Amino acid sequence: MVNKSFDRPLEILDNVLDGKGEIIRKELTDIKPVNVRVCSEMTLNPDSSIGYHIHNNETEIYYIISGIAEYTDNDKIILVGAGDTAICYSGQGHSIKNIGSSPVKFFAIIILE
Repeated sequence: MVNKSFDRPLEILDNVLDGKGEIIRKELTDIKPVNVRVCSEMTLNPDSSIGYHIHNNETEIYYIISGIAEYTDNDKIILVGAGDTAICYSGQGHSIKNIGSSPVKFFAIIILE
């Protein structure tokens, strides 16, 4: 199955998980394996964030495509940029905040246990 980029609608989300600002989400496929809840390209605009949250019975992976962000990995804040991968396992928490002047693009994949 192939999903063409131009066929994928964009969704604008505000204040995601008590974060700040606007995020643009593009689902990468309509049909996902049963153990995949999310498979999206995310664009985090400047000064925007996804609030801190904990994952239970699932793992979330972020692969940073462009931009620079602060990633909270449980209680540690780490700068992430293009080529970095962040993994939040079940029972752990994370957040991400754009700290640059350009958008942060990343892939977000949530895999169910």
